[in-house]
Amino acid sequence: MSADLVYDLEPPAPGRPLLVVLHGLGDDRRGWRSVVPMLGLAGWGVCYAQAPDPYGDGWSWFDIDLGPPLVVDAAGVARSHRCLVRLLAELAERTATPPSRIALLGFSQGGLLTLEVALRHAEPLLAAVCICGWLHRTADWPAALGRAAAAQRLLCLFGRYDPLVPPALARPPLSALARYGVRIVCEEHETAHGVNDAGLASIRRWLLDAERAEHEHSTRGGTHEPTVQQG
Repeated sequence: MSADLVYDLEPPAPGRPLLVVLHGLGDDRRGWRSVVPMLGLAGWGVCYAQAPDPYGDGWSWFDIDLGPPLVVDAAGVARSHRCLVRLLAELAERTATPPSRIALLGFSQGGLLTLEVALRHAEPLLAAVCICGWLHRTADWPAALGRAAAAQRLLCLFGRYDPLVPPALARPPLSALARYGVRIVCEEHETAHGVNDAGLASIRRWLLDAERAEHEHSTRGGTHEPTVQQG
C-alpha cells in the first residue's frame, strides 16, 4: 500500500504490462474488478487505485460541483496528480515494470486524472485510456506538458448521450493539443456516462496494440526521444 493511496495489486507476469485503474466519483478500488477481466488482458497485472477523499459510500479524487457546468477543485486535482505520480514510481519499483509498460485507465474523475498524468509525465507510458473524462488545466500549455507528451498513446472514449461530460464540450480542448504535437484518438459510443461492449473492444485493441508496439520498439533497441513543440 502506498503512503498516499490505498490500492489492490495483481502483479503482472514477467515482462508483461501493468494496468493502473482509476475509478470515478463515489466508487472505490473494487468498482472495476468485474469490468477489467472483460478486456481479456491475459498476463497483464492490474492495480486498482482508490481515491483519497471520502464521498458518500465511496471516494473522490477531488472536490467537484457537478453543475452544469462541471467545476473542480484545482488544488485537489494537483494533490491527486502528485499522489498518482508517486504511485507509478512505487509500482514500477515494486513490480519491476518500467513506465513504458505501465498503462493508465480512468473513468470520469479518474479519466481527468489519467489525462493529467499522461500529458504531464516526464516519461512515455505504455498507453492511457480516458473514459468519459475531460481536461482540467490548459492555461499552462505548453510549458507544463511533459517532455514525453508527444509520445503518449492516448485514447479517449465518450458517451454520445453523456449528460455530465458531453462530447461537444470535452473534445475541443483535446483537439487543441495537436498544435503541440500531441495525438489523441477520440471515439464516441452509443452510451451515456459509461462504457459499453464496443468501448471495451476498443480499449482492448488499444492496449494490446500498444503492448505489441512497445515490444517491437524494445527489441529494436530504440529509445523514446519525444519533444513538445513550444508555442
